[in-house]
Amino acid sequence: MAILTRKQFLQTLAGAGAAAAAASTFAAIDPAPKPRIKLGVTLYSYTGEYAPTTTLDGCIADAAAMGAEGIELLSETHIPNYPNPCGKWVEHWHGLMRKHKTQPSCYDCCGNSRLRKAGPLTSDESLHLLLRDMELARRLGFKIVRPAWGVASPGAFSALTWREMAQKALPYAEKYDIQLAPEINWSVGFNAQVVDAYANLIVKTKTRHLGLLLEGGGMSPRHSVLASSAQAGRQFLVSPHESKSLLPLLPYILHLRGKFRGPYTFQNDGRFWELTDELQQYRNPFETVIPLLLQGGYNGYISSEYEGPRSALLASNHLGWQHAKLSRMLNDAYEERPTA
Repeated sequence: MAILTRKQFLQTLAGAGAAAAAASTFAAIDPAPKPRIKLGVTLYSYTGEYAPTTTLDGCIADAAAMGAEGIELLSETHIPNYPNPCGKWVEHWHGLMRKHKTQPSCYDCCGNSRLRKAGPLTSDESLHLLLRDMELARRLGFKIVRPAWGVASPGAFSALTWREMAQKALPYAEKYDIQLAPEINWSVGFNAQVVDAYANLIVKTKTRHLGLLLEGGGMSPRHSVLASSAQAGRQFLVSPHESKSLLPLLPYILHLRGKFRGPYTFQNDGRFWELTDELQQYRNPFETVIPLLLQGGYNGYISSEYEGPRSALLASNHLGWQHAKLSRMLNDAYEERPTA
């Protein structure tokens, strides 16, 4: 089986015309049809409120009340006595899922590769920590685990032993029925070697237990936390022509995280927030992406992530706004979808 080089893969992503070439290569793994997109919330959104003003029970109740089906959890933040929660707490977690008719969507864990001053952990040591999280994720009912494998920049990515660790972890992922989904930020990832590195490994191993978590979001055209790198991401997302280069990757995207900033926008100097109505004046990128997700058969979650000022109830208000917008866009996309 031919494996795409970095140059070939990036050329494929450069435009819709070359997408078919990548699609034929990736077709070596034939994913099953995926009928319905679901909405969820990452509990990271409640950072600043969690513990001081609300509890895990309150966060899940709030997410369920706005229509979230999936709950994305951060291991060290939300699991008491992590990584060894007591059986009573595990049962309480499952009880919350039943009570609110929600499902565990994605388990986020850290790599913790700098636990000692002498240097980073070896791949075997990192694997041990990952297996511990995979076992815990399985106890909590998660099917997708996001390991932190250094995708923030190409330099950080290449410095890690992720490939060796991934290959060692895949047999255990199959055993635990867990899918590993390292994170790619779509504002920078499609221009870095991280995308084709993961893609090549998926093709080489023919695995169904390794995929991608794609993180993106609606950003103001004037300011952004992502600063200069956001421009390329916005251009990719709001252009229907360029967005079609996403299609070859869709069978391998296991989880989507939508980062929305609502009417609050982070100034580039990183010092303060301002209130603005700019989001009423530009096209939300998901209006372009959702039809592509349907076309590609995606049936996973879009997990809303609020990242803004940490005042009481602000996360809840903005997540509710996000869910209303996403629900409308999903309904519109389903209605406009041509029937077979």
